[in-house]
Amino acid sequence: MGSGSVTFTDALVRESIVIGVDNGDIKGNYKGFESFAAKVLRGEIHAFLSGSEKVDSVLYSLTAQVGVVKAIIGNFKGVYQANVGSGGKLNVGGGDPGSTPSHGTVGGKVGTGVLDANVGVGSIDLLFI
Repeated sequence: MGSGSVTFTDALVRESIVIGVDNGDIKGNYKGFESFAAKVLRGEIHAFLSGSEKVDSVLYSLTAQVGVVKAIIGNFKGVYQANVGSGGKLNVGGGDPGSTPSHGTVGGKVGTGVLDANVGVGSIDLLFI
């Protein structure tokens, strides 16, 4: 991890993506992967994520100690959990009926894909499409 920003206009990866930034942002379009992990200590994560259509068990981890996690997620079927520290803003759209902003399911399948989003101070905005 280091200071600065990471930006992709279109990253197509077959297996896994792991990105870490101390002070800066992670931005881009990522598709075709089996797992995706992004972590910033201070900064923002802005991403369009589209996992592999051939793999149901896509794993996502989006973490910011201080900052914003904003993601649009496609081709996702599974469970999600989102946590924001005290006073933070949490917005999640596109979950199955009965889901809440902090946890739920997407695509009517439980336990195949897993998304975990965490922000200590800041906000999370997720949209499943």
